[in-house]
Formats: sequence, C-alpha cells, structure tokens
Amino acid sequence: MKSAKERWEEACFVPAGATRADFERTCANLVDERGERFERGLVVRKYLPLKVYGRTPTGPARLEFRLFFGHGRLLAAEPYHEFDVEVPDFTAFEPLGRRIDSPFFSLDVAMLEDGGWAIVEVNDGGVSGLPPGLDPRTLFEPLLGAG
Repeated sequence: MKSAKERWEEACFVPAGATRADFERTCANLVDERGERFERGLVVRKYLPLKVYGRTPTGPARLEFRLFFGHGRLLAAEPYHEFDVEVPDFTAFEPLGRRIDSPFFSLDVAMLEDGGWAIVEVNDGGVSGLPPGLDPRTLFEPLLGAG
C-alpha cells in the first residue's frame, strides 16, 4: 500500500458529504503522487479517528508505530515519527503475526483518539522503510537467526 499521508487533505482524505468530483480529484492526486509505485489499484477504507501527537512540516502527525514480524514473531517496534515516546507492549499483536502467511512483513498500528490501537497498514517487510529510531541490527539479527 502506498499512501500519501504527507498530502492528507488533497491526496488521501475524502470527507463525509464529498461529491463524486471531490472523490475523483482526491484519487487523481493520489495517483499523481504515488502512481509509479502502485502494484494493482486503489484501496479505500473507512476513516479512523487517530490521536494527533505532534506535527511534521506537512501537517499533524499521529502516534503510529511500525512493527516488524519475522517467521511469526514480533522482532521490532518503533515510532513511525521521531517522537520521544516509550514503545508500548505490542505482544498482543503476535498471534496475528502467526496468522499472516509471510516470512517477513510489517504492520503499522496507530493510537485511536479513545486510546485503543488500530492496524492501519500491512506491508511486505522488504519494501517497508525503517523508522528513524530503529537500529537495523535490532531487526535483521533476529531475522537472520530465525527459521
């Protein structure tokens, strides 16, 4: 999945009550931003009220973490943005890691406004960028030792 969160208003979000023309314009902007990276098509999902934790140069930033799984085990979890936060205990996601038939993948999770967690994206681990605070050895050493 190739989102364009950095262009949220014009290339990601379609508000309630939008017209078909609004929807088509948002889709065109998304394709313009990410078109060369698409594999098959667009995915439209329901809006989730995510907790705003800070700001980036392009707008509000959510409290989001990227979790990496190898051979069904949680290998690493780091904030998506460079926030000074303690990484929560994400072991509750490990059963899901065993259900996804992939030797290496990432799971992006974000905090909802009500304090719960939601999965916002699942990616092949080979195409997922490393969060800025993640030491690659933390991820790849256990992956190389597994399976």
